[in-house]
Amino acid sequence: MTPTADIVRAARKRAGLTQTEAARVAELGCVQRWSEYERGITTIDLARWQWFLARVGQHPDFILVVRPEPASEPSGRLARIAADAIALA
Repeated sequence: MTPTADIVRAARKRAGLTQTEAARVAELGCVQRWSEYERGITTIDLARWQWFLARVGQHPDFILVVRPEPASEPSGRLARIAADAIALA
């Protein structure tokens, strides 16, 4: 469901962002677009809205985490399977 202008504004304020900052977080090419969302002139597309919520920690189902650096030397069962596959190639 596409959020209303009031919901967009409330989410931005909860995140402690200005409209310009929110536009950058949502990766909008035009910072004025966020203002248009909040004034109800246009609506934010659902994918961008979900991305914004995830980036500001407000998504109801998902959180963004930084993937840990891979170990320099793979180990365990998957590493052995990969090594065997490479050897067979």
